[in-house]
Amino acid sequence: MRAGAMRDRVKFKTKVVVEDGSGGRTETWVEAVTVWGNYTPFRGTEKVEGDRTVAQGTGMLRIRHSAIAATLTEQHVAEIDGVDYQIRNVENFDRRNRAIEMFVERGVIT
Repeated sequence: MRAGAMRDRVKFKTKVVVEDGSGGRTETWVEAVTVWGNYTPFRGTEKVEGDRTVAQGTGMLRIRHSAIAATLTEQHVAEIDGVDYQIRNVENFDRRNRAIEMFVERGVIT
C-alpha cells in the first residue's frame, strides 16, 4: 500500500483494570500503539438508546504490517479522529505480511 494512502492517525487502545487502593477496581482504556492507516467507511445507521440517538457505522481499516500490528486483536479498540471503533475481525489479507485489514464498527464499544 502506498504511503500516501495512509492518511488516518489511528490509536489502538487496550482495556486494563486499575485498582483504586481501597479494594475496588475500575476498567479503563489505555493507548497501546499509534500508527498511520486508511479507514474506508461502508455505511452508517442510527439507533435510539434511552433518550438519545446513537450513530453507528461500519468500515474497513487497513494498516501496514509490523511486529506490533501483528499483536492487535478484536480485544483492542481503534480510535480514528477521536471516535472509538470496535474491531470485529483482523486479517493478514494477502498473507504476505504487507498490510492488515480490520473490519471495524462504531457505536458498540464493549
